[in-house]
Amino acid sequence: LADAAKVAGPARPPWVRDVWVNTLRRYSDMPREEYLVMFRRTSTRNDEELLDLKARWLRHMVTTPAPLRENLTLFWHGHFTSASRTMFAVAQAFYHQNETWRRHAMGNFREFLEAATLDPGMLIYLDMEESSKE
Repeated sequence: LADAAKVAGPARPPWVRDVWVNTLRRYSDMPREEYLVMFRRTSTRNDEELLDLKARWLRHMVTTPAPLRENLTLFWHGHFTSASRTMFAVAQAFYHQNETWRRHAMGNFREFLEAATLDPGMLIYLDMEESSKE
């Protein structure tokens, strides 16, 4: 088990950025036309990136020397789910979420829950930006 936790995940896609912004967010002062142009451009790019991410992960699942870790990553992906429709298909968020699930898949559950709670993709999925105490 310890060896499986040390095996590297899939290669990082070239489109992944360390600092990213949800470019599908519409600000209150943004004209509708500007948002629609940005939405189309970003949606097309995100669709391509999501397909690439899925292909990379499937390829890694088949070829990894640590299938247990990938099975657990997939298990947690199904348990702590995020829907691409709800997250507006932000590929960056899915990439980082997948890395978080993989990093914690075989570790301490309390630490995993903390990481899941703070995961940007989960925060988008749960609509925490619009959420209030009430």
